[in-house]
Amino acid sequence: MSKKKSWISIPVITLLIAALLSSGISTHAAPAAITVPGLQLSGDMREKISIIYEVNTDKGILDILVTGTENEIVYRLTMDDTMYTYRWKPGERAAIPLNMGSGEYELMVGSVISDTMARVLWRTPLSVELHCELRPYLNPSVIVNWTNEMRLVETAKRLAVEDNPRETALAIGRYIAERFSYNYDITHLPSGYIPDLFEIYEGDKGICYDYAALFAAMSREAGIPTKLIMGYSEYIGPEYHAWCLVKIDGEWHKFDPIYSMYRGAQFLCASKTIEVKQY
Repeated sequence: MSKKKSWISIPVITLLIAALLSSGISTHAAPAAITVPGLQLSGDMREKISIIYEVNTDKGILDILVTGTENEIVYRLTMDDTMYTYRWKPGERAAIPLNMGSGEYELMVGSVISDTMARVLWRTPLSVELHCELRPYLNPSVIVNWTNEMRLVETAKRLAVEDNPRETALAIGRYIAERFSYNYDITHLPSGYIPDLFEIYEGDKGICYDYAALFAAMSREAGIPTKLIMGYSEYIGPEYHAWCLVKIDGEWHKFDPIYSMYRGAQFLCASKTIEVKQY
């Protein structure tokens, strides 16, 4: 399918829904929407919203920009019973991964009004046919977000072992395990937290989510399809956790940057994990 670009001007807000935004990731369906006729809205709610979006099937992402509001933006992509929700800054481009593959999506754009509520601005169906199902796991996105100017790019290239993705992934894992440490002082993340890869790379401490995002960025930069996984792992404990899957020789292999900090860089048994989300 060719790239699709649309410009939408939205003069009024028409719906209110509850959204699970405390972690920036929604894992359950939202309650039924409440319809609010546009003519009954007060003047301060008639904000002009401009939405520009492009379905980039080459990169496997949805490029989208929302302006005309000062509130944070929430994006929700749904396919069948699966839903991904992202919180983002207004006026800044977001690269939403099309991580559910080819098919029929629904996109919802909302304006955040509290930690647990978003006002729906717009909905639209999206018909997506990716050129390659691995493309979302080779490019930057809102969760695994890096740029060519970051030093992690140079490091990833230096660690890459030519024609050997397995050794490249292990080298990146060893680098993270030896250079960084776990931040035990963090017990609660702010609403909508997304790892800042510049700050993580330039610092020395982080949590599982941070290092999974860093490992995914460096592995993707080295040309290895890499998923960031959220879920539960017997290797770590009962807490919600983050790790990665890398595709090598046609198979997905689990790599956990946090586990490697204590037990050395190695691939783990995926059967001992429960995947909730993949990015």
